[in-house]
Amino acid sequence: MIIPDENTSSCTGELVAEDTVTVQVALSISPNDVWQLLTRPDLVAQWFGTLNAPLLSGESRFLDFGDGDFFRLDAIRLEPPHQVAYRWRFLDLGPQNIITWTITPQDIGCLITVTDQEGGRSPETAHMLKEGWLDFTQRLVHFAMTGENARYDWRKEIDGSIELPGESESAYEAILQPKTLTRWFALPTASIQIAELCSEAPNRLSFHLKDAEWLHDTMCELTLLSRGERTILSFSHVGWEGIGGDGAYQLQQRRQFCEFWIKALQKARDLAEQG
Repeated sequence: MIIPDENTSSCTGELVAEDTVTVQVALSISPNDVWQLLTRPDLVAQWFGTLNAPLLSGESRFLDFGDGDFFRLDAIRLEPPHQVAYRWRFLDLGPQNIITWTITPQDIGCLITVTDQEGGRSPETAHMLKEGWLDFTQRLVHFAMTGENARYDWRKEIDGSIELPGESESAYEAILQPKTLTRWFALPTASIQIAELCSEAPNRLSFHLKDAEWLHDTMCELTLLSRGERTILSFSHVGWEGIGGDGAYQLQQRRQFCEFWIKALQKARDLAEQG
């Protein structure tokens, strides 16, 4: 594995604007070595995620994290050994972001810059993305410096979003009122029940999910955020570490519900499009 001299690395992150998040890391390895870390599936899998195939310009790929989370990568552009760029969409549902990795040679090693661009994102979203990219680049550094697998095990939260037509008020009427929730939120098994439902019109709905096999409930929150003439429907589903069983059971449940949420949000979009 690629091992730089000493511990010569550093990470920095900044918000140029809400639309663009930039994170940089310096490594005392060559641009060609960094290029391998960003493009070779066997190396990418050690710090980032699992690519379903090698990256090719103009092609689409999937980057899978093993816990149900994944990104779809489109419009891949490769300019070896200096730049990797693509558009990606979380769970193949959310807003599409432009991701650009730039490798800049320095006197010793090189500077790696990753930018994440998306128009109309909120300051809170930009801040969370900055923290996420700082984490990923630190994992890249750890793997480059030690050769040890640096990927995270699995996330204890499921979240995501999808773009809906129209303003948030109309989206709330179509999908987020308690009486309309069951039109698109069809629970995966009969043993699971909704409890403690709380509606906060016009943009928030929260509830617990109960299952006879779980020691504790999981908690869900749905929110609507206007973005121009369209609306972002976001969800958060937490509490997996409290349902009991071992880590393998918790991970299996998380994967199952991640698939469920993808289908549910697609149904919600279809319902919103029907008016």
